[in-house]
Amino acid sequence: MKTDLIIIGGGPAGLFTAIQCKLLSKNAKKINISILEKNPTVGKKLLMTGAGKCNLTQEGDIKDFLKHYGDNKNFIKTPLYQFNNKDLIHFFKIRGVNFVSTDKGKIFPESYKAGDILNILINESSKNGINVLCKEKVLDVKTSINKGFFIKTEKNNYNCRFLVLATGGLSYPVTGSSGDGYKFAHSLGHHIFKPSPALTPIYVENYTFSELAGITLRDINISLWRQQNLIKRWTGDILFTHEGLSGPGILNFSRYIIPSDIVKLQLIKRENESILREELIKKINNNGKLLFKNIVKDYPLPQRLINKILEIADISVNTKAAQLKKDKRNNITKLLYNLPLKVKRLGDFNEAMVTGGGIDLNEIHKKTMESRLVPNLFVIGELLDLDGDTGGYNLQAAFSTAFLAAKAISTMV
Repeated sequence: MKTDLIIIGGGPAGLFTAIQCKLLSKNAKKINISILEKNPTVGKKLLMTGAGKCNLTQEGDIKDFLKHYGDNKNFIKTPLYQFNNKDLIHFFKIRGVNFVSTDKGKIFPESYKAGDILNILINESSKNGINVLCKEKVLDVKTSINKGFFIKTEKNNYNCRFLVLATGGLSYPVTGSSGDGYKFAHSLGHHIFKPSPALTPIYVENYTFSELAGITLRDINISLWRQQNLIKRWTGDILFTHEGLSGPGILNFSRYIIPSDIVKLQLIKRENESILREELIKKINNNGKLLFKNIVKDYPLPQRLINKILEIADISVNTKAAQLKKDKRNNITKLLYNLPLKVKRLGDFNEAMVTGGGIDLNEIHKKTMESRLVPNLFVIGELLDLDGDTGGYNLQAAFSTAFLAAKAISTMV
């Protein structure tokens, strides 16, 4: 079967690329586009995003997005500026989807149903004559003569002039994400940085906070240590779980964390540990007859967390402030200023919202998403060595990179 463009992967990025190729091309009616999707239906993973509510993007100025893509933010700048959050919202809004934003700036469809977003993509694909072929698992991809491609599936063989890899990464394998795109890209000569779970919780060694599961701490100072060396500092919200930590302050920075790292939580914000120690000494001197737990209670921490810290510091709830010995006073100061938690492991791909690692960005033209190694090959979305924070940043990147690929292809078909 011969066609102009084949897109492997029927997720939002793949569907949007096909739609935009039709919308942007001067010869839209003549372009033959096929999407090959191995699942029985398209958009399976999209329906899971935001717990099914679909956090599509973020509000605000697009320049503020750049700090939410880790160390590879320079690559995503061009796609974001070419097709920004307002463009994405407009695309769906003129097709009947209204949106709402949360106090954190997250943008959702007004219905809070990911299905509304997927239905627009499916309807637009049908309206524009795009061949969406489900249960069409790709087995092999090769280059053919005239800068084209030969694609073998379980059912058919295809020839195309342009090829877009939009298979997604390895996160949520239940949706069919099995890393096929990495295999295809590698077979065509691309270097792949080892895929890893991203936007994932951490599990902690000898974890003693299980009974605090569900407690959230806002705007906590967090530091990451490896072999006694400071790796990174940041601020964010954290969530205690039954086996470790989650929340944006952990998920967004899990890309930097590896097993055996030490994550330190500054439960009480002070310029340094000495200031906190002197502050506690002053409180003790002024309130020696009070129970020490009541002195600590003045700090803006959940009582259950305070009780646990006292337990770890081996301080009885019946200990009066004046009875607290210097070593225990110093110990609890350390725990309140920098609570150390050793990382046992990170959540796996079943828990990770996206995939870190992927196709080397140096091998992709950031203005077109075309391969620098293989003419007419385009790579978009999660396959790239690029992952964003929670809050719609990854979906925005998927749509933005899809738009650039479509724009480039539409001028060449």
